[in-house]
Amino acid sequence: MTRIKAVKQKAILDVAESLGYSFRRLSGHIYEHPDHDSFRIFADTNTFKWFSRDIQGDVIDFVQLVAGVTFKEAVSYLETGDFEQAKLIEDTYQPFQYYLREEPFQQARTYLMSSLPK
Repeated sequence: MTRIKAVKQKAILDVAESLGYSFRRLSGHIYEHPDHDSFRIFADTNTFKWFSRDIQGDVIDFVQLVAGVTFKEAVSYLETGDFEQAKLIEDTYQPFQYYLREEPFQQARTYLMSSLPK
């Protein structure tokens, strides 16, 4: 089983609870967000749909939506239960270096000056 398939097996209700969201049961396997009645979780298919915004998806999409993270960060959260901190890499200053050989312009200047009408 791949990493993605493994994290998609996590129960979306448990993930929502770990992120601080609570849903109330409507009927059967359907749960509704208390503040947004068009935001539903379908526990039997492990998916969600936000009808008023036409947003739907699986548990990874849910984490991306509510936490505002990238796909990679959402998968990492579902594996470890924690968002990994971004590592800042500072660029070191390197002065510009011109690697091409410098050619004197004197030969071209002489040619151009000799071709001028007198």
